[in-house]
Amino acid sequence: MFSFEDDEVIKEAIFLDTSGGIRIDTVQSALKTFSLALARHTLDYELHIVSFSDYTYSPLIIKPNNIADMLTYSIMLGGGTDIHCCWDYMRTNKIKKCLILTDGLFDYGTDPGDLDIHFLFHSQPTGIYLFSPYGKSSNYKP
Repeated sequence: MFSFEDDEVIKEAIFLDTSGGIRIDTVQSALKTFSLALARHTLDYELHIVSFSDYTYSPLIIKPNNIADMLTYSIMLGGGTDIHCCWDYMRTNKIKKCLILTDGLFDYGTDPGDLDIHFLFHSQPTGIYLFSPYGKSSNYKP
């Protein structure tokens, strides 16, 4: 996920789809995995953890000195899903790259173009793998 130049602070985001289609334990498991991966990094970074449904909320900025805060992140479920609120958050906070943890059940709209997006889809009960119409896509089974 990270890419960097010497002496550059890495600034990226992880968006958590907290609409009704995703489970709290799935999000908690992902956050635990992310925290373990970040603990191994020696780079200077600013990682925005942000929940979204129809809007973005509960942003948590993670830096090397507060990784453990990811494990106590407050997760609230509900609402529909409007992916465009993530693009707005990224542009407002000058973030160019993100990972989106989602069930993938929403209207993708148009390609945000100037942003580097990677969708991480959790497997559907049907076992069907999803692919986004833009950005990169990966599937996982929680």
